[in-house]
Amino acid sequence: MKKLILFLLFIYFCNSGVTLAADIKQTPTTSTNNAISMDKYRAYPFQWILPEYYYQAKIIHVEKEEKASKGFNKVEFFGLRSCIPSRYTEIITRRNDSMFFKSKTGETIMMIKSSNSSFGCSEYAKIKDKDYCSAYKTPQEFYNKLFTLTPDTVENTGDKWIVHGKGMLFDNTKKIEIYTGDKFIAYVKYIKDALVKETKFSHEVTLFHANGPLDSYVTISFLDYNNTTLYTLFSSLE
Repeated sequence: MKKLILFLLFIYFCNSGVTLAADIKQTPTTSTNNAISMDKYRAYPFQWILPEYYYQAKIIHVEKEEKASKGFNKVEFFGLRSCIPSRYTEIITRRNDSMFFKSKTGETIMMIKSSNSSFGCSEYAKIKDKDYCSAYKTPQEFYNKLFTLTPDTVENTGDKWIVHGKGMLFDNTKKIEIYTGDKFIAYVKYIKDALVKETKFSHEVTLFHANGPLDSYVTISFLDYNNTTLYTLFSSLE
């Protein structure tokens, strides 16, 4: 959420007193070291110079499994239930809209419930940043566009701002995927290997569930080297 707020501030900065080029595909002249001034960048923001802009999620469907895998325990969180590795059920704490499942060695599965109503654009932003704010109506629609659109498939200006957001929102990400089930859709970021030790997480999941908390979504972060935790989390979700 912090990165999203920073991105919104960036859009506001670009739109403050600046008229975007009539042809937004046009690229400003660069110096010999390929650097451009911020004033020029504000006028020509859609340059697609980062690899993250081209990230496109593979969509994976997960079948429900009734029997829990060995070494996993079922836990409840924000009205939902799913299985996580047993070692994470040694210490369970809840602080308002956050839950922490910890092992004795300090490894953590962190879950945070966020309100749809607090996502994205304020009423002021809807006026000031009209193109971007009109590009989606719900957080799920935003995430779906963020994970599926690329510079090669995007068309209108609002969606181009969402693709532009990949540069900031995926700067710590090496790969993205979308997992679907009968009643849920989850957007998964794989954290870059060099950052896993620092963040203590390898995966970040944004989960939307039909039976989940009212008008909310859940962000889940954890360490998982072989996707066993990830797959079991989804296949046992109810």
